[in-house]
Amino acid sequence: MAKPHGVGVRIEFQSADIVKEGKSTPQSQPTLNLFRFSLQMRFIRLVYLVRVSGADHNTAIVAGQTQADVESATSRLQSDPVVGCQRDLHTYCLWVPAGVGIQPEISEKTNTKTR
Repeated sequence: MAKPHGVGVRIEFQSADIVKEGKSTPQSQPTLNLFRFSLQMRFIRLVYLVRVSGADHNTAIVAGQTQADVESATSRLQSDPVVGCQRDLHTYCLWVPAGVGIQPEISEKTNTKTR
């Protein structure tokens, strides 16, 4: 769940399942800390790069201090996926490890209005 935090945004763990040999096991804690970025990051985007088919893709987490920072980082990533996912003072980029899926959802419990 995305929440305002200071001038930035924080992503809170809600739920996860580990699937092994076709059996799903709910997890009460995250096994990976994918959303650890500076509190100065105010905008977050999940970027799905499709390879050969819709089932063949990579996912990156891109964050920035401004929407323009996120747009610029996304363009770099899409132009050159090999070296385009980089972090600097104003942006954050991280490839989601193979075998890990992120499913953004809108919770009915969450107030989606922003200021």
